Amino acid sequence: MRGIWWCLCAVLVALVAGCDGGAEEVTRAGTPVPVFREFKGQQAPFPDQQFVVIQSPEVWQALWSPREAPAVDFTANTVLGVTLGQRPTAGYEVTIEDVRATGEEIFAYVDTAQPLPDDAVAQVITYPYHFVVVPRLTQPVTFALQGQETNPIALQQQYLGVNARATAAQTAVIRDEAAWRNFWVNNVGAATDAPAVDFTQYMAVAVFTGTRPTTGYAVRIVGVEQMPQDQLSVLYRITTPQQGVVVQTTPTSPYAIALVRTSPMPIAFRQLPGAPVVAAAP
Repeated sequence: MRGIWWCLCAVLVALVAGCDGGAEEVTRAGTPVPVFREFKGQQAPFPDQQFVVIQSPEVWQALWSPREAPAVDFTANTVLGVTLGQRPTAGYEVTIEDVRATGEEIFAYVDTAQPLPDDAVAQVITYPYHFVVVPRLTQPVTFALQGQETNPIALQQQYLGVNARATAAQTAVIRDEAAWRNFWVNNVGAATDAPAVDFTQYMAVAVFTGTRPTTGYAVRIVGVEQMPQDQLSVLYRITTPQQGVVVQTTPTSPYAIALVRTSPMPIAFRQLPGAPVVAAAP
């Protein structure tokens, strides 16, 4: 009888331990989303902190430029990514630990690490990043950072090009379907239909460089930050042809458009300096 009692106690303890060990999982509602591939490292052309949802090969390649982007089938997949930006030493790391679907939303749980004051680390500038390839998503994505109450604002979708109809430099915020269709025809191009956007969940922010004299120019929205004064700041960079790069004497008009979760806050745009030179080691 005593033996049976001890067995029952052991089972009860194991069950309690299992519940305690899975406490973190309890807070993560939803169904796990399978991860097919991942790209993780310390050195890549990612000078900015970013939280991105990549849905097209053009945006994926622009993110990795001037390096060749890893092959991904975007007809069937989506890439979720976090880059920490420039860090002063080795020892920094970012990991997308878990991706879950709730039906209406996707949650990507992110953990970061940094060296302790007494850690011996290589004195080399690093650019930590982690990308995961998941089945193609249609729901909005929230990146949830461990230990932070406020989630970062993710770029949910992006549209890039170099042949906009707009000839003058400008920025724009679009919050409804009618304005979106009108904006697309007048500024991007009348030859293509405006992509479908659910403006109950998203709004669009856009940057146009205006006409440039040659090829080799580009613009990218690298992030959106919530400022202390209840304002959103859209951060973008304009890059110019690098010295020694052969360009064509064809005028271009680069543009970048990003979808973010809708917000009633006022929005300001801030241009960052031209992209710094980043180590090219893998």
